[in-house]
Amino acid sequence: MSPDPRRILLIKLSSLGDIVHTLPALAALRTRFPSARIDWLVARGYEDLLEGHPALDATLVFEREWVAGFRVNRHLLRGLRSGRYDVVLDFQGLFRSGLLAFLARAPRRIGFANGREMSPWFYTERVTPPPDRLHAVDRYLALLEPLGIREPAVEFPLSWGVQVEDAVSAFLVDGGEDRPLAALHPFGRWPTKRWENDRYLAVAQRLDSSGWRVVFIGGGEHRAEVKRLLGDASPRIMNLAGKLSLKGLAALLKRARVLVTNDSGPMHLAVAVGTPVVALFGPTDPARTGPYGEQGKVLRASISCSPCFSRSCSHRSCMTEIRVEDVLAAVKGVAGEWR
Repeated sequence: MSPDPRRILLIKLSSLGDIVHTLPALAALRTRFPSARIDWLVARGYEDLLEGHPALDATLVFEREWVAGFRVNRHLLRGLRSGRYDVVLDFQGLFRSGLLAFLARAPRRIGFANGREMSPWFYTERVTPPPDRLHAVDRYLALLEPLGIREPAVEFPLSWGVQVEDAVSAFLVDGGEDRPLAALHPFGRWPTKRWENDRYLAVAQRLDSSGWRVVFIGGGEHRAEVKRLLGDASPRIMNLAGKLSLKGLAALLKRARVLVTNDSGPMHLAVAVGTPVVALFGPTDPARTGPYGEQGKVLRASISCSPCFSRSCSHRSCMTEIRVEDVLAAVKGVAGEWR
């Protein structure tokens, strides 16, 4: 039997939802190896969520433009080698993550046997992947089996400080603190994942008129789109797209009574902080990437071609057949009625 590892590196570069899916693996590693040094290699832009994490000793940041010249990441490469890791776990399963695992020079490099872009070439141990329809959280936990970790408790450890809470409070000031908070996220990485903006606006207006505080969330690239969407809508509906750090987003979602969203990273972040979600699914499979556990409601249209996992579609019926009334009823079901 191999001795317990003293220095462990997790590689999960992106994206937000996938990083959240990996948090239970981090928690399981910390529980199993309480004295080990555990570091996480993450892509620039996502480090805010992990920095200062109580289960981590350090966060290493990968610069995405590294292919243009190794000088961009020479500090990272030195850090990988000086880390003297006993084990590297590659949760990303791509060529660059496999190569980064190899460059760490750890004697044990663990990844899935079906990793993409030839990434298994870089591993010393290849884990047989679990069934396709297993949720991503449970899939990532299966990667821990070579370390003797099987069926651990699923926990999503996240933390943020008082400064983050104060920043969120500043955004919500004069927003009617006595009213429940509903967050709406109408975006998605694929066009086919998105429900119509005008329907999100209709949901927002109905919730606002029923006494909810309503905020739209998203990245900085979404702020102008939300501004156009709101137009002459009630000034009580807030546009917080691009205004929150990832920790700030987590803190905001923790305060919310519900998040209405497409299949997206904020959906998983809401689950991680214990907030119910109403998740609208079309081309993707909620069994694999839906809200983990029983924390919310998934809405899907009964379309024979769904899930198709396609980024383009001529009709998008799987999304357009979801009605505003369906979403409002789901909000009531998971969060209760407020008037």
